[in-house]
Amino acid sequence: MGIVLPTWNYPHKKQIPQPPLRVGLPLPMTLLKPVVLSIFLLASCNKQRAFNVTVAHGYTGTVSLTCASSADADTQAQVGDKGEGSVACPTRSSDLHVYRDGKEVAPHDVTWVTTGDNIVSAVKFSVQP
Repeated sequence: MGIVLPTWNYPHKKQIPQPPLRVGLPLPMTLLKPVVLSIFLLASCNKQRAFNVTVAHGYTGTVSLTCASSADADTQAQVGDKGEGSVACPTRSSDLHVYRDGKEVAPHDVTWVTTGDNIVSAVKFSVQP
């Protein structure tokens, strides 16, 4: 014969019915609005800025830009015949687009020179024929 363990019954305790567990309940509208707003703000903060640089007609060689000021928006710069300039740069490293004679050309050897807190202080790259 096996060992029979006693079962304990507590007649003085009343069983409280539990509601059934539901999976996939929609969020109440009071919670849904802040969640959607938070997702939108996080997505917009992560947007990569564009830095558009226009070089002189037929220019090939190294371009060296010193940042005279910085901006948190898309920025544009014009570069003279010597490939140097003092321009307004984006605050952080951005998507660099270089234009020559109205067409986009691929920049090579792009270097973003930054300060200790990652603010752009200069941009260097080369443009090939």
